[in-house]
Amino acid sequence: MISCNALFCRLSRLDCPSVNLGKTHQTPAIGDRVMEFHIHAGIRALLGTSASLFRTTGNLIIPDFHSARVLADKMRSCGTIQKQDVSGTSAGRLNAMALIDEILHIVLNSYREKAKPDAIRQFEAAVIRRIGISGYDALLEEFGKEFPPRDVYQGSTDYENWLASSSPLSPTGGKISNRELALEELILLKLANENPAFAPFRVLFNDGNRAGGADPDSLSANTLYLQAFAAIEDVSRTMPVFGPEGEKNDIIGLLRMPALMAPDSLAEQLKWIRDNWGATFDSINLDILQSLDLIKEEEAPRFGPGTG
Repeated sequence: MISCNALFCRLSRLDCPSVNLGKTHQTPAIGDRVMEFHIHAGIRALLGTSASLFRTTGNLIIPDFHSARVLADKMRSCGTIQKQDVSGTSAGRLNAMALIDEILHIVLNSYREKAKPDAIRQFEAAVIRRIGISGYDALLEEFGKEFPPRDVYQGSTDYENWLASSSPLSPTGGKISNRELALEELILLKLANENPAFAPFRVLFNDGNRAGGADPDSLSANTLYLQAFAAIEDVSRTMPVFGPEGEKNDIIGLLRMPALMAPDSLAEQLKWIRDNWGATFDSINLDILQSLDLIKEEEAPRFGPGTG
């Protein structure tokens, strides 16, 4: 089940490590690595946003509902972005989508801690075997150009220096290469683009693979991207399975399960996670529940004067 307090949430049935749930602010502890929900650089520039929709340390979800509402407002004001109608963008559904993405980060982090500590390094090695080190370098460079980390987008550092650095790996106190973090984000990007329920927001993170064919300048048009993910899927099937009893799967298969089981609804995906990964939203004050309530509120019928 999920152990919850205020804004912090932990997937304990998936064997996440214990964490401090006593804090009620949105600041990660010193030493925590912070992952983000990535938004395409061009869309960030168009919408004038450099904020993170969600951030996670790998064990804690740190929601930012204000950013979800602001981003939804900006999208609605555009009407259409890259030929996609965004005039009806829902803040509640945007929030739910980002939450699902960050839960998957937590599951992947739990997998590393409990089943396969070197999982990302094994993925990296498989990619290098498939496309070569120069191909891997080129792929990371293209990914960073299209989906830069927030610090890079805000100008705190450049991508080359960020990629050459490492980040804290909580709660172990060790370090993880930012190249490995970039590969993890690339994996989650691919899964986000596959998820049918994410489609209304795909303009934010589209890898370029549209129904009419890939944008020739996009990440998905880069055959290295597709080859790399195929290599990751192949090696994932050779690794230890993971998940609740009766639902164990290879890690890429496990990360795909919410989308496979509830492909048409973000709310249903969250409910599936709750029911099948032991997630329980315990507190009525928890922002996750507020997000689901916001979806209901946004979709409730409204009656004008003299109607009803």
